[in-house]
Amino acid sequence: MKICLAATAAVAFFMPVVNAFVPQSNKLVLPTFVTSFRAVSKDEEEEEKKVNPYADPNYPDLEFVNYDDPEYQVDQGVGDEFFDPESTEAQIEAMREERRMRNDEFQFETYYKEVLKNGEEYKGEWTVFQTTTFLDDAETVPAPFPKMKQAGEPFKVFSKGERFEIESANEVHFRLENARLVHGERLFEESSTDSAVSSDFQKLQEHVVASNYAPKQLSSKDFRGHQGNMCVGNAFTVATALSLADGKPAQEGPFSEYRTEVGIQAEQLRFRVKLDYAVREVEKKDMEFPPLHLRTMTLCRETLGMWPRADNYKSAIEALTDVVFFGPAGASGGLYDPPPVGAEEQAGQYMMLDLDGGATLLLPYLIDQDPSLHPDQGWVTSLDWAPGPIRFQVDRKINGGQGILGLRTLELSEVQSVDAETYRPTDGGADMRQFPNGLIKSIFVDDSRLDDLESTIGGQTSRTPDVAAASLRKLHEASKEEGSGYEIVSVITQPPKRRRRKGKLEPSPVGKVAEELEIEVLCPEKIPDYALQAKDPSFLDNLEMNIKPDLCITAAYGQYLPKRFLATPKYGTVNIHPSLLPRWRGASPVQRSLEAGDNPLGVTVLFTVSKMDAGPIIRQTEESVDENDTATTVLPHLFDIGTNLLVDAMPDLLSGKITMDTARKQDESAVVQAAMIDAGEAECKPWEESATRIHNKLRGFSMWPGAFLYLEVGEGAEATKFKLLETRVLDEHSDPTDAVAPGPNKKGGLRVVCSDGSILEINRLQPATRKPMDALSFVNGLQGKKVRWVKTPA
Repeated sequence: MKICLAATAAVAFFMPVVNAFVPQSNKLVLPTFVTSFRAVSKDEEEEEKKVNPYADPNYPDLEFVNYDDPEYQVDQGVGDEFFDPESTEAQIEAMREERRMRNDEFQFETYYKEVLKNGEEYKGEWTVFQTTTFLDDAETVPAPFPKMKQAGEPFKVFSKGERFEIESANEVHFRLENARLVHGERLFEESSTDSAVSSDFQKLQEHVVASNYAPKQLSSKDFRGHQGNMCVGNAFTVATALSLADGKPAQEGPFSEYRTEVGIQAEQLRFRVKLDYAVREVEKKDMEFPPLHLRTMTLCRETLGMWPRADNYKSAIEALTDVVFFGPAGASGGLYDPPPVGAEEQAGQYMMLDLDGGATLLLPYLIDQDPSLHPDQGWVTSLDWAPGPIRFQVDRKINGGQGILGLRTLELSEVQSVDAETYRPTDGGADMRQFPNGLIKSIFVDDSRLDDLESTIGGQTSRTPDVAAASLRKLHEASKEEGSGYEIVSVITQPPKRRRRKGKLEPSPVGKVAEELEIEVLCPEKIPDYALQAKDPSFLDNLEMNIKPDLCITAAYGQYLPKRFLATPKYGTVNIHPSLLPRWRGASPVQRSLEAGDNPLGVTVLFTVSKMDAGPIIRQTEESVDENDTATTVLPHLFDIGTNLLVDAMPDLLSGKITMDTARKQDESAVVQAAMIDAGEAECKPWEESATRIHNKLRGFSMWPGAFLYLEVGEGAEATKFKLLETRVLDEHSDPTDAVAPGPNKKGGLRVVCSDGSILEINRLQPATRKPMDALSFVNGLQGKKVRWVKTPA
């Protein structure tokens, strides 16, 4: 019998009657919303105003027009009359230019009013990251996927915009023709004179602050798309570039340097990201169109009238800024609406960063200037940030080749933060606003870290592909036993990828095991998005006519499977799911089980149906866990048990003894959903949570995002985020207090007394900017300072 195994972000194995392995979806099923509309008569429809596709809903009175649209007509402003066909092109162009100037003036005034706040002064905390591309010996070796290093500590900067009029002898044709804006930024005096700051870092500070990320003097005409400056709603972007030929500001490449910033402002708060790109000297000499490499990234967290990180909260706005600027890293669920990033090679030149304050940034770390590369795709930078109840995402889309200074569009999405998951776009790849799965290199960024940033998958360090690879190996071993009656004929997994630019293609963990075991590996590549590959007709044709699996098996699979796929194998598709279904259906079953304090846990082998994790149960077993076990160790253990269950059930599956009809149906009344994890859930709150609740959070969130607690070390000191790495619940009680202190035994851990009097002992922890340490080392470094937990402001 044939069994087929398949793998995606994790793994999916397709096995003809013998071995079939297909990954389990980790996506949430969202309810379907039905909207009713009032019937509209034909006459009313004809009278309805046509929707302007270029209109900005935030500014309904402003006419945004794409002047290159072939359908565009120039309105004379008299009823429905238009220029008659004999009107000259010069007249038409004059009218178009007038409309352009009106939009230019609107952009100019909006930028000054909303972004620069009419010249008010911002106080900001800036953090600079450098890429390894320009550090050490990077100029003499090929540029790999860069790591990023924080350059010193955050520093304070004053920022202010000014507006003035230039003198001109020429006749003024438009209202703002002589108006100009300049950006003024200067180091806070203490930052520039701090003796602890190295001379190299001081020079870097001065360079970043002095560098122009916009034209030195912004005019209204600079807000046309080809200049790279624009504002939409409360989002904005500016850019400037220097010619490769003479090092002077230029509009068309190739460029030697390219700087841009993208930002979001909300009332008194402003979050800017400055990106500085440059050509490597070695490539400048040998290439006509050398690529631009990310050199530095500067995060600017700014507020009006106060510094963003207050020593002691004195007002609601001070409490708010600490949360929205320095709270848990990463936007909930990642980017709200991921933009297109091109085919595999181009997509591999992006990185995604989770930033403190609930923000996520997508950016290219390498921008090609060669006109023959990705000419139609261009490049995009996206920033997702929630400064309050509204969550914003701005997408800055630029041209490709020599025209990278020019904007294609600046798009702004906004949604109530609490509704983001409900209304998250679910159009898949229909409008190409979705990543090719697995092609984006993701990096978790903790702004306070000084060490190299760790490469992870979607911000999570869970290794589901390795889990699936282990299942494949065990299934293969079982198939080789005498009398097994089946064989694994193929494995379907992601295509090999380069871990670094121009590096060697490396197969997925599942692909490596399959090649080692000499099993055919299929890597559907027709469609970049793996979610769509399973629906690809050519792929399904191959599955039905050539592979002809008798059984398919999935494990750690991240997508839904179409009905045509499920109908192909004679004995169906089965899945390994690490929970006691119907409890914990969904994306994070092990994490949610541990968080809830479940014991025993369990694993289920079930038939795959269209509804997520809802198929009939083939085998199920309970597994007791220790009260200190974490998801990091439990997940692979349960998959190992689940694979053994599947091997044990294989004879009954292949003989037809166990079928979709004879397997045990799930009790729908007992369903509990294992929702996707939000980074904010990992905050520990001893003022309202018990010691057991906090301990179980650490167990469930050990892989990602990691449980954390804010501590004040020293009276009046700034609160610091500490990641909790090892805790235990003591069989003792005490009066609730915010004091955190060691117990009577010096070798014991730190004690946190929770709201119900229960006591949590912290044995290992990791302060921001430091390496993990045991509690004793932490206590030894206190030098008599008192420690207390800090209640996070609402």
